[in-house]
Amino acid sequence: MPGVALRAKPRYRLPVGLLAVAVWVETRALQKCYLQTAPAKSVLEATAKSVESNDASGNPSRRAALAGTISLSQLPSTAVASASSQQSVKLSNDLLFPIVSFGPQAYGFNGDGKARELTRAAVDAGYRNFFASVLAKNQRGFALGLQDSGIRREEVFICGSVDTKGVRGFDKAYKETKVGCEENLKAFAAGGIDYVDMIMLDYPAADCESIKGQWKAFQEMLAQGKTKSLAVSNFGLTQLDCILKDSSLTPPVVNQLRYNLDAYPAETAAAIVAENKKRGVIVQAWSPLRGVSSKKRALAEKIGKAKGKSFAQVLLRWILQSGATYTTQSSRADRLAENIQIFDFELSDDELRQLVSA
Repeated sequence: MPGVALRAKPRYRLPVGLLAVAVWVETRALQKCYLQTAPAKSVLEATAKSVESNDASGNPSRRAALAGTISLSQLPSTAVASASSQQSVKLSNDLLFPIVSFGPQAYGFNGDGKARELTRAAVDAGYRNFFASVLAKNQRGFALGLQDSGIRREEVFICGSVDTKGVRGFDKAYKETKVGCEENLKAFAAGGIDYVDMIMLDYPAADCESIKGQWKAFQEMLAQGKTKSLAVSNFGLTQLDCILKDSSLTPPVVNQLRYNLDAYPAETAAAIVAENKKRGVIVQAWSPLRGVSSKKRALAEKIGKAKGKSFAQVLLRWILQSGATYTTQSSRADRLAENIQIFDFELSDDELRQLVSA
């Protein structure tokens, strides 16, 4: 890509075995969270049936109960084309949210430079939704890269994040989250960004009262016009309901979760999307390709070959047709483009079933 020298690998990496263990532990924890908080099996089955779409003759055209998926049309509103040829959905607060997000996960040891160059490359590839995570310490580099790109602020959707994981006590949660909000704005200001479109909690606090402390800081940021929407990540249904059942609190519009073809049993995956949607919340998948079995990857590659698509594009398309959105990352220019080119094909009902059952 002209003017952008992309490095294919980060400077440092965890050993492969250690990374695999870390991914497995986090995935199992999230599975446990949703298996504990999701409805009983009979309710899951009813949920799956209720989200089936019908064709003109009234026959189901996307059988969520069998495929473990919900059709793309089951996203909270009709997808609309954006100027960058991406598609967007309307959030419950009426903001347009580009379906595909890019996170320049350069991490702190790479400094601002890596996040800066990845952001420029992502803008060139057509991304208009950006997730700059405080966990990756990339927010300043992202802001500088966006400034370098010359794109107008109103053409992009920017999501920042605050990490006050496990904090206990309303006051402590509020104070620490408020500091996190201020740190976001300070980092983004390096690139001339004075507000975000969304601020996200990376993890819930220790209990409901503490979550409400986190949320108080978020609501203040919203009231000050420094963010347009509020979101969560890694929240189970009980944690979501802690906020949603309090009518004095502004509802979250997105729940970012580890979500892909292999992250949960098919029945649970369908329920996660359906239960979040019922609450007016869109599921956004993080690590949408990591941890998918070699068997499913091989099948996705076979399906993709017939469509002129890669296995990764097939797996990402499955996420969309399950009713979720996703945030992705890559340090390769070709994969940056590949991960966003998923709107010109569709998986059939039979292909969806094959992928789930493989």
